Amino acid sequence: MASNSRPFSPAGALERVTFEDVAVDFSAEEWSVLEGWQKELHRDVMLQNYALLLSLGEAWGAL
Repeated sequence: MASNSRPFSPAGALERVTFEDVAVDFSAEEWSVLEGWQKELHRDVMLQNYALLLSLGEAWGAL
């Protein structure tokens, strides 16, 4: 899995968060060994992350 290259920010610091910050990426090899339920779980989590980021954008007027 890819790691996030941005340094950790102290609590209370406000930063823009992108989908890439919260996405979990698998290599083709890693993806090929996942079972169907794991791929489905990954899809569901990524959709939830996307929806949450959209809601944050709406709250901040960033859309």
